[in-house]
Amino acid sequence: MHNVGGICCVVGDELYIYYSAWSGHSPRLGMDMYAGASMGLATLRRDGFASMRAGNREAELLTGILETNGKFLFINAESGMDGYIKAELLDETGQIIHGFEVDDCIPFVRFFNQAYGCMETFF
Repeated sequence: MHNVGGICCVVGDELYIYYSAWSGHSPRLGMDMYAGASMGLATLRRDGFASMRAGNREAELLTGILETNGKFLFINAESGMDGYIKAELLDETGQIIHGFEVDDCIPFVRFFNQAYGCMETFF
């Protein structure tokens, strides 16, 4: 997948990211690296993401209140070879929500496999 033009466009309160991708298979071209091309548009809420680096030490990040009607919380993250990421949920008063304690969290682990490159896994 490649970001077309290498930049995003600010449109109102969203970021537009135009991208292209190739499946590697096409009825006309058969199997080829650039066969099956598509172009897409991904949108993100402006200022709807954050970045944090902990280095080689344990750290924590407390966000502002997040409201959702979804069932899942996803992260886009990277951890070092021995690193992991865990989360817990707090209510609006800062108290831990029962059943969503850090010890109940399935840690996010990223490791490197020479055969496949970077792999993300949940334990």
